[in-house]
Amino acid sequence: MKEFKRLWFAVIVSLGLLYVFLSGLYEILPPIIQLVLSKTLLVTVGVVVAHILRKFLFEKVDWGNDENWQHTTMVIAFYVIIIYCFAMGG
Repeated sequence: MKEFKRLWFAVIVSLGLLYVFLSGLYEILPPIIQLVLSKTLLVTVGVVVAHILRKFLFEKVDWGNDENWQHTTMVIAFYVIIIYCFAMGG
């Protein structure tokens, strides 16, 4: 439940936008708005997926531990790569 509290906004936005695209409501919007909404959907889903995968692949990050900076850097890079890949569409 604690993790959902951290991701609730991304999950709600993702579900709302998924509904817009699956129901066909996006067809009444101008193309530029469709593009912005599709990119927003890709990024928010990327955030959720990156968070779930990070929980499975990496141990807990101790942000105050300067001795283990490589682990912290790897987690940050992982988030950036996953979200960027989703934002680029694949």
